[in-house]
Amino acid sequence: MTTACFNNYTALSKYINELPLPKPGHVRVFRGQPKDYGNLRPTGVRNPLRNEHIWRRYCRMLATDILIQQGMDLEAALSKSDLWAYWYYAIVQHYGPGTHLLDVTHSLDLALWFALHKAETGERINLRYLSSGPTSYGPALHRADEWTTYHKTESPGVVYIFDVPEWVPPELPRHGVLVDLAHGPEVFTRSARIQAQKACLLAADPQVSDGDLMKLPHAPIKVEVAWPMTGCESVNLETDALFPSPNKDEWYARLLFLPTVHQVWDKTPHWRMAHPVQLSLYIDHLQASMYAVQFKPLQPPCYIPGWLSQHSSQTLPSRREKGQSLSCGPHRFCSKRRFSRCSRNMTTRAGITHNS
Repeated sequence: MTTACFNNYTALSKYINELPLPKPGHVRVFRGQPKDYGNLRPTGVRNPLRNEHIWRRYCRMLATDILIQQGMDLEAALSKSDLWAYWYYAIVQHYGPGTHLLDVTHSLDLALWFALHKAETGERINLRYLSSGPTSYGPALHRADEWTTYHKTESPGVVYIFDVPEWVPPELPRHGVLVDLAHGPEVFTRSARIQAQKACLLAADPQVSDGDLMKLPHAPIKVEVAWPMTGCESVNLETDALFPSPNKDEWYARLLFLPTVHQVWDKTPHWRMAHPVQLSLYIDHLQASMYAVQFKPLQPPCYIPGWLSQHSSQTLPSRREKGQSLSCGPHRFCSKRRFSRCSRNMTTRAGITHNS
């Protein structure tokens, strides 16, 4: 169901307030998009998340480290973080490539911002690393990152209005059920990005209606919106207000400063550095993030000694042959305790502080 196009906040609010109230046990939330794609299938439903186990492992380690900083001993922190398995999806959703969950918000104003701004990914920013000293004989390393920025749209966007039931743990949320991140463990709700966006998530099951949340029994109402959206100051917010920089967002900083790993690509240069998981980087944070992006390992570990120089023009090895490990640069292989400490130390060196 689509209504007329609104460009005035007062008229839009009046329309929404005149809608029937949500049923008992249901909550009204909103989602803004710059375009109607004909369905509401989350990214992870359309394209299954790569390296999901690595994402979850990293989130668990970082959550454990936050608990340790709060005074909890290691064993208790590990035990408690094991109970939060599903909440790690919230971190992957907001800082990574997306999951089977769909972003929604309690705030109509913020939904309008997303409806009237479009994300664009520019050209890669390429960096080259040289060996760190005369006694280091490792190969020069290359890295390429994609940076995203938001621009105001020229054509109308859409806002979806959902009335959905709330998730009641411990059972996993069913298709179309709302996961309110404000009700999660404090270690997750402290995320500056989740707070700024008043974020919630809708669960989608690929086995139900192909994961399309447009086909819920109580289908969302679609409203077209356009500039100037008179009366709504939030639509003019800067990107940094909804996506706080790593100087203000502890989770973003910790993920950004995770040790990079070394990968072999089929295109030249073959030997490159990259995050082991895909992170969303924003051009507005370029200066604050540059220390992490330029982090130069002292003696990068060579997982395939001699292979690159001898066989760079031949068939690439399989994933199994490449091998994987956690590396923080100065230490070839990190234990869980050292890995967390290295990540924290690197962010501290960059001038990023963490709340305890």
